[in-house]
Amino acid sequence: MFFQKHIVRHSLCLLLLIFSGNISFAQAPSDLLLSNNTIPENEDLYTFIGVLSAVDSNQASGHQFSLIKGEEDNSFFRIRGDSLFSFFSFNFENESSYTIRIKANGTNNNILIKSLSIIVIDVTGKYDLNGIADADIANKYPQVNVGDYIYFNGVGSSRAIYAQNSGSPTISYPNKILIRGDSYQAIGINCAQVNGNNSNERVPISNFLGQVYVLQYLFLDGGSFWRLTGAYEPGLGLGSRHYKGCHKNNSTVDFGFSNGTYGIWVSREWIDEGTNLVKVSGTATGFEIDHLEISDGGFAGLMLKYDDMDIHSMDDVEVHHLYIHDIGSEGMYIGSTQVEPQHVFNNLHIHHCAVLRIGGEAIQVEQQNGGCLVEHNVLWGAFDWLSPFNRYQDNVFQLGAKNGDITVRNNIVMGAAGNAFNAFNSPKAGITPNGLPITFEKNLIWCSRSNVSIYQGGASDNITPWIWKDNYAGKFFFDWDRVYNTAINYPDILFIGMNSPLINVSATGNRFDSTRTNFQTFSGIGNVQVADSNNSQMALENPQFRCLLEDSDDFNYLKWTRWTAIIGEATTFPAATTNKGQAVTYTIGDVVQYPVNGRSRFYKCLQTHSLQEPEAEGNAYWQLLTWNNKGTLSYLPPDDVRMDIGSFYYTENIGLEVAENSFIVDAGSDQSQYVPVDTIIYEGNAHSPNSNISSYQWTQVGGNSLTLSGQNTQYLSCINPLPGTYTFLLTATTVSGLTGTDTAMLFILEEPQAPIADAGSDLVLSTGTTTATLDGSASMDPNGQIISYKWKLLDADQHAVTKTFINFTNSAHQANSPWNNTPGPNHAGNIISNLSDSLGNNTSVSIELLGSWYGVLATGRVTGNNTGVFPDAVIKASSRISTGIYQIRVFGLNPNELYNFEFFGSKYGGGNRTTIYSVGDKSVSLDVANNFTNTVELKWIQANSNGEILIEISKSTDAIDGYLNALIIEKTNLMFGNSTAATSTITGLENSTYLVELEVIDNECLSDLDTVSILVGVTNNAAIQSRPIEASISIQPNPSSNWITLSMDNYETPLQCNIHTLDGKIIKTQPILNPQTSLNIQHFPAGIYLVNLRDRQGNITWSSKLIKQ
Repeated sequence: MFFQKHIVRHSLCLLLLIFSGNISFAQAPSDLLLSNNTIPENEDLYTFIGVLSAVDSNQASGHQFSLIKGEEDNSFFRIRGDSLFSFFSFNFENESSYTIRIKANGTNNNILIKSLSIIVIDVTGKYDLNGIADADIANKYPQVNVGDYIYFNGVGSSRAIYAQNSGSPTISYPNKILIRGDSYQAIGINCAQVNGNNSNERVPISNFLGQVYVLQYLFLDGGSFWRLTGAYEPGLGLGSRHYKGCHKNNSTVDFGFSNGTYGIWVSREWIDEGTNLVKVSGTATGFEIDHLEISDGGFAGLMLKYDDMDIHSMDDVEVHHLYIHDIGSEGMYIGSTQVEPQHVFNNLHIHHCAVLRIGGEAIQVEQQNGGCLVEHNVLWGAFDWLSPFNRYQDNVFQLGAKNGDITVRNNIVMGAAGNAFNAFNSPKAGITPNGLPITFEKNLIWCSRSNVSIYQGGASDNITPWIWKDNYAGKFFFDWDRVYNTAINYPDILFIGMNSPLINVSATGNRFDSTRTNFQTFSGIGNVQVADSNNSQMALENPQFRCLLEDSDDFNYLKWTRWTAIIGEATTFPAATTNKGQAVTYTIGDVVQYPVNGRSRFYKCLQTHSLQEPEAEGNAYWQLLTWNNKGTLSYLPPDDVRMDIGSFYYTENIGLEVAENSFIVDAGSDQSQYVPVDTIIYEGNAHSPNSNISSYQWTQVGGNSLTLSGQNTQYLSCINPLPGTYTFLLTATTVSGLTGTDTAMLFILEEPQAPIADAGSDLVLSTGTTTATLDGSASMDPNGQIISYKWKLLDADQHAVTKTFINFTNSAHQANSPWNNTPGPNHAGNIISNLSDSLGNNTSVSIELLGSWYGVLATGRVTGNNTGVFPDAVIKASSRISTGIYQIRVFGLNPNELYNFEFFGSKYGGGNRTTIYSVGDKSVSLDVANNFTNTVELKWIQANSNGEILIEISKSTDAIDGYLNALIIEKTNLMFGNSTAATSTITGLENSTYLVELEVIDNECLSDLDTVSILVGVTNNAAIQSRPIEASISIQPNPSSNWITLSMDNYETPLQCNIHTLDGKIIKTQPILNPQTSLNIQHFPAGIYLVNLRDRQGNITWSSKLIKQ
């Protein structure tokens, strides 16, 4: 075999949809039936659709049915037993039909896979109109009360709710606003007439019939005492039982693996870093926001303010149980930082939020006029410290006070580059200081790279006292000078830059580790009255998170950051006193946040380097990190940032949870791993406020018998567990004799193995042979069943074709033979029949224009002397491609024959005129501005069984327009006998070399590729004779533990790279098609390997040793 590729691909079952009928095997069921395939729109999740059954001569019933993983539409459905249910509230106006892919297994394990269509029924009248619910609607939906306002639909195809300026609901307590679960571009609601009574009687704004997902922003304007919530509270008719977010089991703050499980999720999908995702503005007051997920890009995750307005205040605002993660700059941006006058906040309360991996400040609260309480949050900010949007935008928490009576307590603050806390108190006209203190108490500051940790500054009101009490600060690793070249590593925690001798500052009972030597000092003109007592340096406990990143308790969280090529990449970041423009050097073990397909992924550095960007699946420099969430691949880490029960900071009430007053036992988080597994360890914890723990006892209460150790200790070890589900009971006993229990589960899974494609040995055929037999029957699957074969022609060195030339023109610009000129203006529906080929023969080939075609333009970039790639008459005229997709149906082709298509476009003048030409999953693009020389081609396209091929043409997203001047259809006479069979033929061969690919897909939707070369009458061709490679070849790095890069100069011909053990066993094969190729060796056992390169005949042309560390 030549160019063998073993590429595991997930989510590839979409490819199966190209087949007509069913995919079945010997003795498999012959058909799959569904008793009903319709469902009305606007129904709740888990609405019953129909019963599945299989037609099977071997058994009448008892088949197992499952949805094929990876099918896009399958995510909207669920199967329980033989019943199909919805898992989405369908909207007919957005999508009227769905295609699902179902697998039926018989008792003999033979499989049938079939596609089924599910039709959405249109619902009309009041059951599909936005507005006030009457008794009929309330009777239909249990969570709806008469008088509730329901948004069933967004606006048009944008799926947006725009009601800031019109259509605003008038709702008062106890009614609520419900938004049907769907994916919306944006939501904006004018809440001016949405008014509750007080902080205990707010008007809820909630998701309804599933999850509300918002791409751009969720904006609420005005109103009083309303509550935006994604919580599931059935007693109040709020939310969906399938989206409970951080409410798991008995915990209300378990953020671990909670991504995508909140009733309301707003994500910018890294489209930009300038959008504010959830925003409240106008004269809103008394509102509450809770149980939302806010993620992936944008500027601020949550923004609460109305700039340049000081005629009201936002009072009694409560923000809690938010999962805000992977945001561009600000996690929460509350209160204006702009020039006065600005409105103030009274009685702001922020609590029990996980604000993680934020580019700048995790929380910034400004314009606080007292009553502010920020408590029990976990904050991880300054992720974009190497390239923030502006100078000093790399702190974690910032306070802008206008008065006293402000408390920040029991929070965990991580990742500071500038300061963990920036705190200011500036006087404001019209506000008389109340004399109450600003207090920072019992916070944990951990893992900071700054020169200090806390900065207290501002103009001061000369009255408000400050209290720094019982805080903990540790693990400082100064490297802030990588960005700011004048930064100095100071030995202090608190810098006081406030110049106000009348101000009293109390600093008592604060603890810091050996990375600092002093708690407080003055900065610059700092001058206040300081009472400093009982602050001490001591060894500090590491925070023991339940399950954050799945790393050890002593992990350095500063290893994680956002990827950037250079320091200060943002244009707004200044150059003065910074290292702006300097390339960032990443070292082994660094982890970077990097967006892929709109979601955050994380990559671990494998070798020290600069300027090497991560690739989606990783490369020689970056290893893609993934986590196992009970068998589901997760690109986000488990963000369970609760403290271990009984750990030091848990007993200090620092973090998300308050230490229980009762006896509590925790067996640890559930765990899941793929086999093989050596040992799984559970850490048990228990806490009693009145007595010490005297013993732990582990008992297996579920699953097959396991080898265990440590049953009588705090740590349980499960040794060599086999696939299955296991349950363990932890019993803890106190000295006083109290006992408590908790359970933990273990999921050991068999990781699906990809099939192994085998396209057979290369074929050497005699001169004049026109047919070759392709044999992929040796392909196999280690732990499943191959359900699909697909043969494709990749390349041919030389192969004669017959061309048909088509000129898209009008009567004024006709090209001479062999061109076929379109007759007059090109409009949708035009058919040009019986085209002539380049030999002057009439053919059965015809084309039909579908879609948005209109007219012809004579704006091509002609040469004036016919010296372009085509005559000036062809270059001159074109069809303009504007918005949407333009289609050409080519018909009258030989069924299943392979054809090539060459495209040409031209537009006189500059600007972006990039045009995309596509057939199926293949596409090419061409910028046609001032073009008279270049064409692009799609090759080896197979006509369907009706002899048709559909071409699609569009302009690129940022192009002005696209153009099509000419299309050349090339008839190849090549044809597969059955391109979807294990054994096939290819006919129409000539004396040439062909490269054919076989793709196989198994019942787990994993795939593999292999290729076979067919050499017809060219065995003595000097072009393929073995010869040494005249190039410099290297492997870097060597030794390596993860990835290597094979590099060669003067690369000319495809090669095959084999890596094998010293005893000759080949363990990796990969084609070398480029001067540089990355190879993943991270799963190789440590040792010495041999690497060789082989030419087309299998001759070794180069070899080297490789050391795997």
